[in-house]
Amino acid sequence: MHCLSCGYSGTAGDVVLELRHRLGKNYGIDFKAAFDIAESDENISGMDTAYADDNLTGSDKKIHPFPENWLNTFPLCEDTEEGMMYCASRATPEWVVKKLGLRFDPLEQRVAFPIRDFNGMLVGLHGRAISKSNPLKYRMYTHAQQNNPIFWLGEHWVDLDLPVVVTESVFDLSRVFEVYQNVICPLTADFSHAKCQRLKVMGWGIDMFDGELAGRKASQKLKQSLPKVKFTSIRLDEGVDPGEMSPKGIRK
Repeated sequence: MHCLSCGYSGTAGDVVLELRHRLGKNYGIDFKAAFDIAESDENISGMDTAYADDNLTGSDKKIHPFPENWLNTFPLCEDTEEGMMYCASRATPEWVVKKLGLRFDPLEQRVAFPIRDFNGMLVGLHGRAISKSNPLKYRMYTHAQQNNPIFWLGEHWVDLDLPVVVTESVFDLSRVFEVYQNVICPLTADFSHAKCQRLKVMGWGIDMFDGELAGRKASQKLKQSLPKVKFTSIRLDEGVDPGEMSPKGIRK
């Protein structure tokens, strides 16, 4: 979706997350059910998103910078016990936590990944809930009611002249980062054609999406959007995602 009034963009799931954040969990809405419907494969596959992708979230959309002082209101993850306990539960080493500049949101109990563009400008923050009981696992934060869904996590460190590993989500990226740091992720399996065009000068991509239907669709869409890029696909077994693999498995 894209709001022509305020400029907010995102998937249906992002809208549910934003509503829950603004209205609160006691508003009388079954946010879990809404999120499940919004994020279901059937719902996504049945939507014609070509117009939204090409005309509403294209590269000509005005970029909304996120202030660094806004980011600094979130403590460094490495300085919080809760954040580091969650990262330890995901077997994420402290050096990776520091290298990625992870933050912690004590209010919403999320480990958050800063998103920066190719020039290092802060353009977003993507949070992962640390509690399994939270039905809204991911949240794309907004600033001044705006976000920038066009950007990839990893733009500010990736070298597009070298082979680039593309994963699906944040902890998939962090696990690959332990082994091979030229890695990037779109933050979701449902990304736009315009978003793919930011990688059009990439020479060789190695897509390593989750071993499920959404991951296979993401791999196909990436190749269709970037026909001039050479791609090698790493096919994982059903139900397997890079974030749950060992560094040894990733290296293999």
